[in-house]
Amino acid sequence: MNPLLYSIPTLLTGLLAIASREFKPETYYYTKALPVLWILALYTAALAGAPSATSLHWLIFWGLALGIAGDVFLLFKKWFIPGFIAFASGHVLYLIAFLQAPGPLAWVAVAALCVPGLVYALVLWRRTTAPRMLPLVWLYIVLISAMTIAAWNADLVEGRPGWFAAGATLFYFSDACWSWNRFVHPLPRAAIWILGTYYSGQALIVWGAITSLVL
Repeated sequence: MNPLLYSIPTLLTGLLAIASREFKPETYYYTKALPVLWILALYTAALAGAPSATSLHWLIFWGLALGIAGDVFLLFKKWFIPGFIAFASGHVLYLIAFLQAPGPLAWVAVAALCVPGLVYALVLWRRTTAPRMLPLVWLYIVLISAMTIAAWNADLVEGRPGWFAAGATLFYFSDACWSWNRFVHPLPRAAIWILGTYYSGQALIVWGAITSLVL
């Protein structure tokens, strides 16, 4: 697949969604999911032309689809729990996909993610304005940390270029910014930090899956 066909529309729709969120929120309902829908469309085309697709590729497909569902649900406050469940389920599917890498766990990946995840959980505990939500937030931190560790491990063990690790790390950072913005204190220009890293993270994870189809 041509990288420009993949990346340029993703970048443009991502910028459109970020601009909508920052400057014209009433249009955000129509633009938020566009970048991930484009990624899913191209990924679907790639899978359709690759009879050798493995369970890893299909797990990432369904994880991405659940991410889109989460995007839509979280547009509405009353659908926060369905949105949380959708994103958490997507992380579980990504986690299962990355855990298929053979060989022992790369402990450098474990140390690199467990320490900041633990520190962040403690900071949230001390500073949150919504203490009743902390159990869900901590569960989510465990899932995103495990998924990111598994992504790093998969790339390290299999000698991949690092698309999974880079994408998962950006996704991790996006979720950290989102939880801080929602449960502690609003971030300045939050859309740039949260959406920019989220779209980039999803794009890199799926690009890792696409490139592994043609290797």
